Amino acid sequence: MHSYSKLTFCLLIALGAGCTTTADEPTPPKSEPDDSEAVDEGSTDGSDDATDDDDDGKQTPRKDGGSSLLDAGRADAGRIDAGRADAGRTELPDASPRPDATIPTSPDAGAATYDWVAGDYPPNINSTNYLTITGVAGQKGKTRGYKVHVPKGYDPKVPAPVLFSFHGYQQNALMFTVSGTSFVKKSDEKGFILVIPNGNQEDGIGGSWNGGVCCGSSAQQKLDDVALVRAIYADVKKHVNVDERRVYATGLSNGGFFTHRLGCEAADLFVAIAPLAGSIGTKELGAIGTNADPDLKECKPSKPIAVLAMHGNGDPIVPYAGMKPSLDLFAAANGCSTTTVAAKQPASGGDTTCVTYEGCKGGVEVTGCTVEKGGHCWFGDASCGTGAPGIGNLFVGNNSTFLNATDAAWEFVSRFSR
Repeated sequence: MHSYSKLTFCLLIALGAGCTTTADEPTPPKSEPDDSEAVDEGSTDGSDDATDDDDDGKQTPRKDGGSSLLDAGRADAGRIDAGRADAGRTELPDASPRPDATIPTSPDAGAATYDWVAGDYPPNINSTNYLTITGVAGQKGKTRGYKVHVPKGYDPKVPAPVLFSFHGYQQNALMFTVSGTSFVKKSDEKGFILVIPNGNQEDGIGGSWNGGVCCGSSAQQKLDDVALVRAIYADVKKHVNVDERRVYATGLSNGGFFTHRLGCEAADLFVAIAPLAGSIGTKELGAIGTNADPDLKECKPSKPIAVLAMHGNGDPIVPYAGMKPSLDLFAAANGCSTTTVAAKQPASGGDTTCVTYEGCKGGVEVTGCTVEKGGHCWFGDASCGTGAPGIGNLFVGNNSTFLNATDAAWEFVSRFSR
C-alpha cells in the first residue's frame, strides 16, 4: 500500500507558498445569505491547445488502442468488470458534445439582475482574501473560502459556463489555480467563470478535500465537501449569469480525487470533469490515501458525465495504476464499450497517449491520457502546478513535453452541454 509522504508535500508546498502576494483590499458588499448558509466577502480564509503537429502540419494520434498503457501497474486488471452490471440501465438525458467551445450568444430568458461585472471576487486574485461561506450542512460549523474570476468581456445578459478548479493536498487556491496553472488567463480567453475554492485549511500549511481515501483532515473528519461545492455554486449564481447546462470541474492530486468524487455524486450539476493524478477514492478500487475509513463507498453517477483523466505513469506520489479502474467504472456507468481507441481530443503526440472508450451513451466520452514517465505534475505548467517554477519539479517528477493540462482540460469539458 502506497501512502502520501507528508515530508514531500511539506517541502513542495513550502516552496509554493512564496508565490502569492498579500494586499489589503476593500471589502465588497456582503451577499445575501439564504436560510441554510451565510456568505461573507473579502475576508481572509483562516479555517480551515495542446496538440502537437507533425512536420507536415497534421496531427498524428498513436495508432494502437493504448489499453495496455491503462493496464500498466494494475495487479488485477479484471477486478472492475463487476461494476458493469448497470451498463444497461434506463437511458439518461444527453450531455451532447459541442462542435466547438463557442460561448452561447442568446440572452438569458430570465429577468434576473446580477451585481458582479468582469473582475475578481474579492478584488485582486493574488491577495490572500477570500469570499467566505458558513452554515453549510456537513461542514461541522466550519467557515470555508473561495475566489471567483469573472472573465473580461462578460455580459450579464449572456449565460457563461463555469469551471471549478480544485488544488492538491496541503495547497490552497492561490498556489495551484492562480500560480500553478493558466486558468485565469484561459478564463479571459474563453469566457468562462472560474471558481476557485479552498480546501479545509487544517493540514499544516495548506488544505485538503474529502475525496474518500484522500486526504487529510477533510477525509478524516468526513466533511461533506460535495455539499460545500453545491452551496458555493448556489451563491455564485446569485451574482453572475451562469449557463447551468455547462458546469465543469478539474483538479490535481487530492483535487483530482475530489473531482472524481464530484463525478460520482454530483453528475446532476457537473456535465464533464477533467481530473489529473487522482482516482475514485473507494477502498474497493484499491485507491490510496491518508484515510483508512472513507465515507465514499461507491460511484454511481445519476446522469451521464464526460470524463477526461490525465496521469503520468512515473508519478512518485499517486500511483498511476488507479487511473484505469476509475475510467472503467465511469465507462460502465455511461454504457460504454470496454474497447478503447485512439482519442481525437485530446490527440496523442510526443510523450502522451490518449485513448477513449467506444460507444458511450448519453452523448458523453470517457478518455484517459497517459504521459510516459510523467510525474505528479499539472502538465504544461513550468511549476507542475506547485506555484514554484523549476524548484517544484524536483519533488514531483517529470513534466510533459507535449500535453498542456490547462488547454486539454478546457478543450475537452467545453465540448459538452446538457
